[in-house]
Amino acid sequence: MDLNTLKTFIAVCEYGGFSSAADKLGYSQSTVSSQIKQLERELDVTLFDRIRHNVTITRQGIIVLKYAKKMLGNQIEMMETLHKSERVSGMIRIAMADSVCARFINNDYLKFHEMYPDITLKITSGGTEQMFDMLRKNEAF
Repeated sequence: MDLNTLKTFIAVCEYGGFSSAADKLGYSQSTVSSQIKQLERELDVTLFDRIRHNVTITRQGIIVLKYAKKMLGNQIEMMETLHKSERVSGMIRIAMADSVCARFINNDYLKFHEMYPDITLKITSGGTEQMFDMLRKNEAF
């Protein structure tokens, strides 16, 4: 069973029709229809009652929807587990000159914070002597 077909099925249910689902997914309406027919053949059930240009989910469709959401949820969980890096936390103390501090906070800090949200940065700006004093006392890096 193709997970993309299940995604299409869920989209038809959520958006209320084949055309709406096609628009949201960036597919043609005939592609959505074809995928739903393929899924119905594979499962040997009717997923939607098609009356005029309206579709209504069937009892079997409701059951399939429940399991399709679980299957896609499991796929997402699996991918997150496989690609989850260990969370790093703690505090980093940095001393730097005022001129460097402004550039660091505007660009690099935001990227760093996105990658490591559990690390706290304590940034102290100051003159050369003050920074060397902090380094000697192991108060900054």
